[in-house]
Amino acid sequence: MSIRWLFAVAAVTLGAFTWPGIAQAADIAAPVYKAQPAPVSNWTGFYLGASAGVRWSRSTWTGGSFEPFGIPAGTYNNPADFDDSSARLGFYGGFNWQIAPLWVVGVEADGGWGNSSKTAIGIPGSFSMPTIFDVTADSATVSTEWDAGVRGRIGFLVQPNVMLFASGGAAWQRFSVGTVCSVNGPFCGSPSLVFNQDFTKLGWSVGAGVEAKIAQSWLARVEYRYASFGEVSFMQINAPTIQQPATLDLHTHTLQVGVAYQF
Repeated sequence: MSIRWLFAVAAVTLGAFTWPGIAQAADIAAPVYKAQPAPVSNWTGFYLGASAGVRWSRSTWTGGSFEPFGIPAGTYNNPADFDDSSARLGFYGGFNWQIAPLWVVGVEADGGWGNSSKTAIGIPGSFSMPTIFDVTADSATVSTEWDAGVRGRIGFLVQPNVMLFASGGAAWQRFSVGTVCSVNGPFCGSPSLVFNQDFTKLGWSVGAGVEAKIAQSWLARVEYRYASFGEVSFMQINAPTIQQPATLDLHTHTLQVGVAYQF
């Protein structure tokens, strides 16, 4: 066998093993790396938290006619405003349902404590007759204490971890009214007549705020709420010989921050 023939056979054999390998390597696709999808924030679940803020109470006291004589109310400080504010500490809890990628609905209950008291000289609706009645020796007081509420909420996710929300529902407010009618006051007799009465009034509230997931299971919020409790009627003077009814119109504004844990 000639040397040329040996080289020809070697070349054919080497090609049979080499070219198919090259072709097969070319057919193997390079691996494709896909970015992992961003984690989806889940707002569904129970949560429990604490809050701190300020509550402003706005109340208007109006004295009525003197009974049983039908004597019209006096004009002294009538009606009178007893606006005041206090720090408020509270707690809240509820449940959220994420019903769509951008929408969350829920229910929430809360309670809080704030202690404010405002006293005015004179009783609203008394007579200002310094030579006969020294109304400056009399006083009227309005105090607000604890409050509570149950509300529905609806929220819109402006980002997966940030929600704008609105709320509305029932609210309760604990408050008291009091008068001191002195010996020189109108029709009070002697000694001074002190009157106090406590109320827990049912009303309604609406609010709005922003809430954010600051960690996997932690929620932080800023919230404003308005609550109205309508009018409550009471006797501001209830002496043996004469009575004087009155009404108090009460509403509150609350601004607070809160932090909650989602279970």
